[in-house]
Amino acid sequence: YPVDKDLYAIGLTDSSVVLYGNKKYLEAIGARIPKSVDDAWTREEFEGYLEKLSKLEGVKWPIDTFRGYGVKTEWITYAYSPILQSAGCDLIDRKAWTSVGTLDSKPCVDALAMMQKWVKNGWVVPQSSGTNQFYAEGHPAALALGGHWVYAEAAASMKDDIVVMPLPKFGPKGASPNGTWIWAITTASEHPDIAGKFVSFMLKDKQFREHAQANSAYPGLKSFATESPLYAAGGPMAVAFEQASKTAIARPPHPAYPTITSAFMQAVDEIFNGGDVKAALTTAAEKIDEDVEDNDGYPPFDEQQ
Repeated sequence: YPVDKDLYAIGLTDSSVVLYGNKKYLEAIGARIPKSVDDAWTREEFEGYLEKLSKLEGVKWPIDTFRGYGVKTEWITYAYSPILQSAGCDLIDRKAWTSVGTLDSKPCVDALAMMQKWVKNGWVVPQSSGTNQFYAEGHPAALALGGHWVYAEAAASMKDDIVVMPLPKFGPKGASPNGTWIWAITTASEHPDIAGKFVSFMLKDKQFREHAQANSAYPGLKSFATESPLYAAGGPMAVAFEQASKTAIARPPHPAYPTITSAFMQAVDEIFNGGDVKAALTTAAEKIDEDVEDNDGYPPFDEQQ
């Protein structure tokens, strides 16, 4: 964690989550298809479209939120916490570094109650149905809240029927996730200069970039984005890269993060299975605060803020 705000690691790629849509289904209900982050659906539009899609012939589920990834894969925190942030709250207060009063605040409770309603209404692909119902045979799911890595396989299956849209605005602002595996140099390195040259090489190597492009990798550098037919301006995933500069919010850079994500994932799982939203979030927030308190604020982190 960057306690002194300096950059210690870097990578060629990054990541994001977008809203994929089946163009045929969206046109059938008269849905507006956003072209940029600034044009994202509002909460009211999004929920209205979910309801219409639930009644459309051929649609089994209005949306796949990839519950099939499970509750121990980081997916829930990575993909769902931007919904909270867009609604006006967060996993933890990023100045006081306390969670009670933030994660269980009214905006967070309202956001998770909204998602619980989607599940109760049968609008969300259940965990038992796997992770590809958006592009599986017959295309039973009309929308997908999915990672950038979904595009390659989905586009191969859906051809011109796939559209890529920004995540909806569930409150006063847009929000999206980021983060991936990156390169760093250990302080124990006997050859830091050589290691640095290797990292520089990996960021620029033509073959490595081509390999990343072939796997629809999300650009972590502007120079990589401009040479990618997917993410460059006008490309089918351009709106995903636009999110990086306009709405991306990193997960909390705090040494208690393992507890933060674990507690939140447990809360969401309980909520999606019908539990009390406020109680589940308060329990999660208390677990987080207890961990921070038990570790005396995790020095030197607490001294650098």
